[in-house]
Amino acid sequence: MENTENYSKDLLRTGVIEAKAGNIDTARRYLDRAIYMTGSYDVLAEAWFWMGKISTDPVEKRKALENCLAHDMRHVRARRELAILD
Repeated sequence: MENTENYSKDLLRTGVIEAKAGNIDTARRYLDRAIYMTGSYDVLAEAWFWMGKISTDPVEKRKALENCLAHDMRHVRARRELAILD
């Protein structure tokens, strides 16, 4: 389990780097994999947050941010992004 958690954190980290670099398709693949692989609520919340950040579709963005908050109700950046959407 420990190796899987480290692997999912690496996937998340790489996905965030790709998102910040503007490589949206690559970022999405890494984030999808991190979401699929992890059992950690922290990793899930952060991966969903970044999925929301890279989404251009408002409906998809909202769903990703809501998924983030489902795993971490106190995720401040996700709350801010949702407020901007509203």
